Amino acid sequence: MPITRIYYFGRKQEKNLGEKNNINYRWTPELIQSLQKGARNGKPMGSYGIDSDQHVMKVLDKFSDVISGKSGFVIGSERPWLEALLLMKGAKHVTTIEYSQIHSTHPNISTITPKEISEQYLKSAQPLFDFGISFNSLEHSGLGRYGESINSCGDLVAMASAWCLTKSQGHFLLNVPQSDDWSSYIEFNGHRKYGRDRLKHMAASWDVVSMEKKDRQKKDSDTDYLWVLKKHTDIINKQ
Repeated sequence: MPITRIYYFGRKQEKNLGEKNNINYRWTPELIQSLQKGARNGKPMGSYGIDSDQHVMKVLDKFSDVISGKSGFVIGSERPWLEALLLMKGAKHVTTIEYSQIHSTHPNISTITPKEISEQYLKSAQPLFDFGISFNSLEHSGLGRYGESINSCGDLVAMASAWCLTKSQGHFLLNVPQSDDWSSYIEFNGHRKYGRDRLKHMAASWDVVSMEKKDRQKKDSDTDYLWVLKKHTDIINKQ
């Protein structure tokens, strides 16, 4: 992928902006209830605007059989807006995988770091989930912005990890920023922009069920699409 520079501060410096960016590393039942109440009243929940919140809710309603009564995971979440939506839409339990140390006291939300997941995998003790979701997160993986090791294929590694964490026939909902001209490139160390070539690699080993486009008045290629993927059963059968 071609590389341009759009350098961000180190993660420690970014954390100093936490209050301003509404980052809360203690997730309480009261916080989740507040976010859910806001969603019902049309107030923004995350950092991407009310139209993105509504788009995710619309997709969760459309694919309610994927979520309702099931346990899932979220990759990359410093503010629990996705977790609140998933529980509001009937998910039984949500586990958040995040570099930052998050403390959750909500009985239906657990948190774990990628390192802890890796340690469990080496012991063949990693959990398996019915579904997963990641929104505007995997494009950062492997670029070092959040203190992780540099890896040009970090986003593909994250997708492979999501595949391993998902049960047979399970689904994964994915949003990554797509470029306006469908080319793929890196704006280091900020994020990747995705075009057709890179998206093909991201969806490898998954069946593409749907590409849900956001209803919008203002164009925003970062959050326009939510891909609905299903774990590729042919690969499982050959193992």
